[in-house]
Formats: sequence, structure tokens, C-alpha cells
Amino acid sequence: MVHTLNNILLTSTELFDLRNQLKDLKTESSWSLFACLYRSWCHSPVATVSLCLLAQTYKHACDLLQIFGDIEVTVDFLTEIDKLVQLIESPIFT
Repeated sequence: MVHTLNNILLTSTELFDLRNQLKDLKTESSWSLFACLYRSWCHSPVATVSLCLLAQTYKHACDLLQIFGDIEVTVDFLTEIDKLVQLIESPIFT
């Protein structure tokens, strides 16, 4: 479920304003939104990193990536990472 919601958040044109709010964590409401999504997204390592990259919390994203070294590598995990790399190369993260 988190994978699907993450994909919708990152790709849906209807959520453009929501993505922009997450990119600018200068207000209490944007931080609250980030924290709420984070609590749900944290059950998926790749979704959590993508949320952190979207919100430009790069230090935390880096910390999470270092922890990935301890995660069991499965085909599903590699597929998720591949999708994230494709999204990073898209205009969403620019």
C-alpha cells in the first residue's frame, strides 16, 4: 500500500501542490504534513528515502541510505530502488 501511495504522491499531477508544500518545510503545517506521511512511509525503506528527497531532508536521506546496507536485498527491494532512480532522473525532483 505504501509503495502505491508513494508512487501516486511522486507522479500524480493532482498532487503538484502537495509536493511543493513538502519541498518547502518552512511552515508548521508543512512539517506536520511531512511528519504524518513519514510515520506511514517509514514501513517502506525506499518510500521513506523518496519522501526525504522530495522534502529536501538530505542528511536524513543519507543516514537512511547508510542503514540500507543492513537490509536484506530482495528482488522487490531492487525493483523499488530502480523505480526510485528513474523518478530521481525525472523532473519531479528538480
